[in-house]
Amino acid sequence: MKRFALTLVTGALESPNPLLRCAAAESWARLAQVVDDGAFTAGLAQVSFDKLKSARDVVTRTGHSLALGSLHRYLGGISSSQHLNSCIGILYTLAQDSTSPDVQTWALHSLSLIIDSAGPLYYVHVEPTLSLIIMLLLNVPPTHAEVHQSLGRCLNALITTLGPELQGNGTSISTLRTSCLLGCAVMQDNPDCLVQAQAISCLQQLHMFAPRHVNLSSLVSCLCVNLCSPYLLLRRAVLACLRQLVQREAAEVSEHAVMLAKDSREELTPDANIREVGLEGALLILLDKETDERLCHDIKETLNYMLTSMAVEKLSLWLKLCKDVLAASAGKYWTLSVKIMKFETLHKIVYH
Repeated sequence: MKRFALTLVTGALESPNPLLRCAAAESWARLAQVVDDGAFTAGLAQVSFDKLKSARDVVTRTGHSLALGSLHRYLGGISSSQHLNSCIGILYTLAQDSTSPDVQTWALHSLSLIIDSAGPLYYVHVEPTLSLIIMLLLNVPPTHAEVHQSLGRCLNALITTLGPELQGNGTSISTLRTSCLLGCAVMQDNPDCLVQAQAISCLQQLHMFAPRHVNLSSLVSCLCVNLCSPYLLLRRAVLACLRQLVQREAAEVSEHAVMLAKDSREELTPDANIREVGLEGALLILLDKETDERLCHDIKETLNYMLTSMAVEKLSLWLKLCKDVLAASAGKYWTLSVKIMKFETLHKIVYH
């Protein structure tokens, strides 16, 4: 049975159908997980090593590169640092194959899985990996958006690996932190919305671990500009980041948003005038228009954090906003769920 499954999955790893290759890479790792034998797992890894060293076609290289990442994802690494080093070395080479953006994309995605699963064991590889990411961000054309998205996933995983150490002041950690910020800046300038979403997620991670090293004004500006983006995943990244920021610095975030709106010649969000209603009012307006459940949850949480932090200092603003909500709630455009949420907000203010 094991041999039959292995034959089936091995063939699918080299299928011209990318979805089938993804499923095969997942099955490859799940098979190793079920068998639960170190020698068997090492044998699977060696098969992929040998294929990647000899194969020159895109299909084989993408399938087996993802297989390596999946093995690490489900087994938490492949027993030894030697296997980890071998995986990283091969994926580094594939990631620099400028003749095939597909190979680069799959190799980098696999590398991000390895970084995530290796945890502290990956620390010795952080510096060369970060150098590789920055080099590729600067050299791969922005039109290859899939490559840049995979680079963003790698950068996010590296930031998580470094964690609280990013707060340090040593020369080495300062250099790594600067490289992370540079990578975020490059991705923010990319025209692709998913790459921009990756940049925001990376900045969110950086703010979590090293808040004083992230330019809050610049980050809030980026969030306000994309608050009403037509792209769902970008809006999700914006609200997830905003939710985290206001937990720690609600007043500062609110002030930055208003100042940026006043300094800007054009309104930052097309559907809400931050100059008049503030970020809080813009979020209430967005809540009335948004249909995505995850986004609505993040908007509500963000408003609750802001309310908890600033209800006393900005009581008149909150009362005005709730008065406007109550006045408008008689209109046909207000859904029952939004009414309930906003009445709850009013109740919190009154009984704060």
